[in-house]
Amino acid sequence: MKASALAARVRRSLVSLPPPLENIKAVVPPLPPAALVPGDLRLHSEAQKALGKINGFVRGLPGRRFLATRMLERQEAVHSSAIEGTYATLADLLTLDADEGDSADDVLQVRQYALILGASLGNVRDEGMRAITVPLLRKLHVAVLEADPKANGWRGRLRAMPVRIGGRSFETATFIPPPPDQLFLCLWRHFRWLRDDEIRFKNSSIARIACAHAHFEAIHPFMDGNGRVGRLLMALMFAAEGDEPLYLSPYIDANKDHYYAALRAAQQRDDWGAMIDFISMATIATVDEILRVHDRLSTLIADWRAHFQPRSGSVLDRLLDLLPDYPSLSVKLAAEKLGVTYPAVSGYIELLHKEGILVETTGQARNRRFVADAIVALFQPNRD
Repeated sequence: MKASALAARVRRSLVSLPPPLENIKAVVPPLPPAALVPGDLRLHSEAQKALGKINGFVRGLPGRRFLATRMLERQEAVHSSAIEGTYATLADLLTLDADEGDSADDVLQVRQYALILGASLGNVRDEGMRAITVPLLRKLHVAVLEADPKANGWRGRLRAMPVRIGGRSFETATFIPPPPDQLFLCLWRHFRWLRDDEIRFKNSSIARIACAHAHFEAIHPFMDGNGRVGRLLMALMFAAEGDEPLYLSPYIDANKDHYYAALRAAQQRDDWGAMIDFISMATIATVDEILRVHDRLSTLIADWRAHFQPRSGSVLDRLLDLLPDYPSLSVKLAAEKLGVTYPAVSGYIELLHKEGILVETTGQARNRRFVADAIVALFQPNRD
């Protein structure tokens, strides 16, 4: 890491690593400034409008709940994990959801990401930014690495040794986060900045979330899993602000080079506007995608209802309601979710199978699993 490539404020934050690396300098990341200035004001304004649009849209829905919220959480988990090299397809994840069978470690890790995201949203909505704490960080870290055998012994623990980002050695690293003895102080300052009323009053939630993400990644508090925890936090921070939680990882995964360049600009050159601009673009694209998916999904379900004309509140009616969140399911899972007996729902599963809405994927006579391919396709890239 070349000190000459760092902005003056970042250079002033350099400290030595502990022996035997005392000749190596690390960055104790300075906080984002109190006034956060986007690089592109028009883009930022459009992002704020998009966020307001999705907030208003969801609040106008029955139960104030977006169709297929559960699928969006799983799509987020797949893409955020892929950014860090933990790969599982959406189909892998849905298969595990449907039958709880044995799966590869990567698939289990991705599923844990989705589960902890869904489980954390309620508390964060209720408590706001007060819920974003070190104990929450530990909880998120334990969850995303629960199925990773390499994390045994340090899962949920702040790192106890120096780390580097990029390069083959500390001498050639792109960035060196703070030494372990600085982590608690860095996180304390980070959370204090997040909750600062004056900063919240002066800056948009998009700008604050963008800069908080870049700052958290610069702290790099864990040995591994920092990226996944940081992107989980972005979704939770949207919810803490009273906004709809936006799942930005599909956009980030598709634009990784731009994402890492924006992180480097904030962390090394003190250029926070680049990160605000990137998250603004991610917000606009994500909102547009959510609305497109909701429109297509609503049309799909409406077409199926028109075809079958189920009685309101009947098992078939409720099964059609279930499919957007559980497009991969067994008869057993459908019965559990609907609160009915196995025989009560099995006939309707067979009906949807016969009509081509559900496809049987196991080829077995027993323990069969069905998938609504038309729904899953809406969450896949290049689906047009």
